Amino acid sequence: MTSSSNENIHQKIRNEFPYDVKKLTEVSIPIDKNIKLAATIWMPQNKNVQLINEEKFATILEYIQYRKADWTSARDEIRLKYFSGFGYVSLRVDIRGTGNSLGIFDDEYSEQELSDGLKILEWIQNQTWSNGKVIQI
Repeated sequence: MTSSSNENIHQKIRNEFPYDVKKLTEVSIPIDKNIKLAATIWMPQNKNVQLINEEKFATILEYIQYRKADWTSARDEIRLKYFSGFGYVSLRVDIRGTGNSLGIFDDEYSEQELSDGLKILEWIQNQTWSNGKVIQI
């Protein structure tokens, strides 16, 4: 590969985005009286300081049993940070009883997991930054 080929590759990698991104790693989502789910949020930050508290964003939700901070997190952070750079709140949540979330994991796709998922959606919709739209990946 020639030097000019290397330059062309680097020109195609995007490193500027419409939004700055702030990562919040110690987020707790209350589910039941004694249960909180652990989450990480990549929050778009408007570069115009006057609009920071006024702007509402759609959310991309990743609700996983593979733990938000395990070996997949480095790979997934690239993608979730990319989405946030374009104005989406990226939210990665550990399923109950997995990773840093409290409770007992009962089974994959259980009624409990589905019920908790609905409570996460309600939590998202009640956040000041949410426009109420959610995409799950």
